[in-house]
Amino acid sequence: MKNSAGLLWCRAGSPGSVLIAAIWILVVLTIFGAGLYRIASARIRMSQAVESGIVSYYLAKSAVNDAEAGLFINDKPAYDTLFSLSEEHDKSVGSGRFVYTVEDEERRIDVNQSPAEIIAGLPGLNSELAEAVVNSSLRPFAAKEELLLVEGISGEIFEGLKDFVSVYSGGKVNINTAPAEVLTALGIEKSLAAAIVEFRKGADGKEGTSDDEVFESPSEVLGRLRSRVSFMTAQEQTLAAITDLLTAGSRYYRVKIKTYVFNKQAMNYEALIGKGSVLEWREH
Repeated sequence: MKNSAGLLWCRAGSPGSVLIAAIWILVVLTIFGAGLYRIASARIRMSQAVESGIVSYYLAKSAVNDAEAGLFINDKPAYDTLFSLSEEHDKSVGSGRFVYTVEDEERRIDVNQSPAEIIAGLPGLNSELAEAVVNSSLRPFAAKEELLLVEGISGEIFEGLKDFVSVYSGGKVNINTAPAEVLTALGIEKSLAAAIVEFRKGADGKEGTSDDEVFESPSEVLGRLRSRVSFMTAQEQTLAAITDLLTAGSRYYRVKIKTYVFNKQAMNYEALIGKGSVLEWREH
């Protein structure tokens, strides 16, 4: 027993035991170092994400300023077309870049100002649902998503009509940009609405190109269309009756923005702007 104890004591103090202890210390330090690395990496990523978010936000603000400078200039024509609004704007600012496109809000039906008979003509709606919209305690709606709170309007119905409604358009519809679904909601027959859209396409048969036909004012719509479309009396009367609901230009625009920071896509934004004001701001 005595010899055995002495042997164990010798082994404990031997060079081998020192090596084992050193290895354990190295393992502990490695684990500790790995933990520190993970913490540091997480903080660096968080810092980069915060920095990217800040840069992205100011890039989006720059995009809005750039859009305003082009949309609200004094010598701008009094009308807007799909072609004039369809250009993609791509600009670099420091370590970032923004890309944006513009849509006019007047291509949509304003559910805050339109009567029930017009709202009823929107996809998925009927006279009962239109009355519910018009009589809703939420009207005027602050955002079109509030339509989901109107009894009878399901998520499926909203998905079908969301691209055709607005809460800011001012109550008039741009005859140069409105889709057929919006024109028919105004009371225009489907065949005539389709003819208007076809007329706007110009010679190449595509909307949003340089040869698009343009209505410079609502008063010239009938005269311009007569050269291409055969009207029945009732159709002429309908167009004449809704002239006050039409416009050729716009006051509100939706700016859709993508931002890039250090050559990587960062955030997407939507800003609804009027002259000198931002009415909506959304981040995606």
